Amino acid sequence: MADTDREFSFNDSLVFPDDIGTAIVFLDKEALLVRLTTDYCSERRQAIVDRFFEISGDRAYYITDAYVVAEVISAFRSKRGAHEALDLYEDIKDSDLVVQHGSDSWESNNLTASPRAVLDAAAEFLAQYPRHDVSIQEAILILQAKRGDDYLFSFDGPIRKLGRACGLSVYPVTEEIYLG
Repeated sequence: MADTDREFSFNDSLVFPDDIGTAIVFLDKEALLVRLTTDYCSERRQAIVDRFFEISGDRAYYITDAYVVAEVISAFRSKRGAHEALDLYEDIKDSDLVVQHGSDSWESNNLTASPRAVLDAAAEFLAQYPRHDVSIQEAILILQAKRGDDYLFSFDGPIRKLGRACGLSVYPVTEEIYLG
């Protein structure tokens, strides 16, 4: 758990249920920022993310998208500075986090889908869900999770709603856990 003066209590099954076996969990920008930095969010959200990683442990593989990584680095750059952002980028590259571009690893030299094809697929996906206010890079992340019927970890309301509309399991299970 995060180092805080305040102790938070919440039901672990709302963070990451025990009945889930090995899971592939897609992380959005905020989840990554909370996980990788200590000054991005509330103490409560930090505690939830710390607990999520603690209880999911070796039962989860964490995945995100290259566009999400770009957002994380950019957000951190704006808040902290260029050198700190580059250090964070190095930490991401050295971590166990799996980063994809479409269905490919971001390290692949032979992409099965061009950047335009990935963006076109996301645009087509967004056209199917016009009432959901998500960005194109968020749509790409949801499409990736949807392709494998995987899990999504997000605090962002529109991302959570679209993920659920697509049949994904979204964690934390309820918004009350981090709003309370």
